[in-house]
Amino acid sequence: MKKSHILAKARASDTLEKTRSLAKAGAALNTAAARRAEELLTLIARRKENIVDAFYDIGEALKELLDKKLHMALGHTSFGDIITTRGVMGRTQAFKLIAVVKALPRATAISMGQERAYALVALAAATPEADTAASLLSKRVTVHGAVRDVSHLSRRELTELAREVRPRKKKSEAALEAAREATRIAKIFKKQDRAAKVEIASRKGHFVATVHVRLDVLVALLRRR
Repeated sequence: MKKSHILAKARASDTLEKTRSLAKAGAALNTAAARRAEELLTLIARRKENIVDAFYDIGEALKELLDKKLHMALGHTSFGDIITTRGVMGRTQAFKLIAVVKALPRATAISMGQERAYALVALAAATPEADTAASLLSKRVTVHGAVRDVSHLSRRELTELAREVRPRKKKSEAALEAAREATRIAKIFKKQDRAAKVEIASRKGHFVATVHVRLDVLVALLRRR
């Protein structure tokens, strides 16, 4: 056998061996990720029985599932998919717990309680300044005419304050014009049907209208045109 053939065969054998090694390593990694995902899901299910005290543990487990994309190891297309399919909890609840874990240390969050801690996180997100949930705890604000420490505010007070400071979006001129047109069209229909209503919505850069009117009224108006 020629030397070149021997070298080619050796290279092919070496490549095959490396491919097998990588495949084994990948399989082992995937198995480890799947095992960890199952462990986290089991932990969440167990802690849910006492979620009032264990919400931070659940939030940490959810955060790890999300950050490491462990849903893929169990064949799920997304974090939301595994949460829904496995019946872990509602997506909104899951992301609330993750937000608390990201924003507050364990001791602070647990001392505040789940709902109050999330209300503080939402307040930090609503303020136009670069506040964090933790930094807000050392501030004082005016609530119902009285100066109060943020750390002493109730969940409801935190939520109301967030609503007050959240920047309000100004309607564009196009949105205002669409609203005017909807009002004009509604008046036309209301002459024949007092219960007529026109709703507008923005979809992919365009405004669409949904008209609620009696069918006979609509048919009569169309026949006149």
